[in-house]
Amino acid sequence: MLDGFELLLKNNEIEDVYLIGALDVENNRGEFIPLSSQIYLSCGSRYVKLTQVHSGEHIQISLCDDFDYEGIFEDTIPSSIRVSHLVFTDSFQLHRVKKIVFFNLTTEASFLQCNALQIEFTDGQVLFFDPLHYDGLTVGGMTQREYWENEYDEILAPLRGPVQEYSKEF
Repeated sequence: MLDGFELLLKNNEIEDVYLIGALDVENNRGEFIPLSSQIYLSCGSRYVKLTQVHSGEHIQISLCDDFDYEGIFEDTIPSSIRVSHLVFTDSFQLHRVKKIVFFNLTTEASFLQCNALQIEFTDGQVLFFDPLHYDGLTVGGMTQREYWENEYDEILAPLRGPVQEYSKEF
């Protein structure tokens, strides 16, 4: 799985970032309810699915061909929303990955799992994915990484030990 993930990022740009959720319609008004425990990165013809798991302790990373709407509320319409303009400094350009950093990476046949993920782009922007929030994954830059490091040191390090980083440059 790690080789496939690295190959996908090496050969493609991240084109868009999506949240999935449900559209709840009442009285001719719709409300989008995001499933913030999942973020999708559009990369070539595939998606990188980031899922908050284990009560916010880990991010599970998998590759997929479409959005997975399992767990969406009944009596709602499964929906997605593009949030690239909220995540990237310039959402109109394609984002080539320069480096990825996994924190406490474990690999399985069908997914990767880590305590946090950092993606650095050739334009200098950094995205840091933090699963330690009760309401879902948080995306930020280096300030988010500093916040996560403090939280990890306080909450998880006594249980899991120090952070081990695995990085790959492209």
